[in-house]
Amino acid sequence: MATLHGLPIGFALTGAKADERQVLLDLLHADRTLADSRPGQVLIGDKNYYGRDFQADLPNQGISLLRRARKGEPERPGGKFFKPLAADRRVHLRRPQRATRPGTTRRA
Repeated sequence: MATLHGLPIGFALTGAKADERQVLLDLLHADRTLADSRPGQVLIGDKNYYGRDFQADLPNQGISLLRRARKGEPERPGGKFFKPLAADRRVHLRRPQRATRPGTTRRA
């Protein structure tokens, strides 16, 4: 878990087969200050952060969940934040073009 500015406020090391949802809930239960001292938190997760029990437990701790809708699921609150940018509005990161000496080539 991290703040909006990227400051880590909680973490857990798990095995590859660990259920991320359960690890998050365990992390929140182990350190109550993560949720209690920061009211109105918004958790941004991928579309695998789902489940009736999981989604019911977060609001009980004062946490709102933003995630993409899963296939066949209705649009979720905050779904507009997960829409990809249009191709003409994307930022293109390219190296600046520099002149080459005659007889030489440039590698990309």
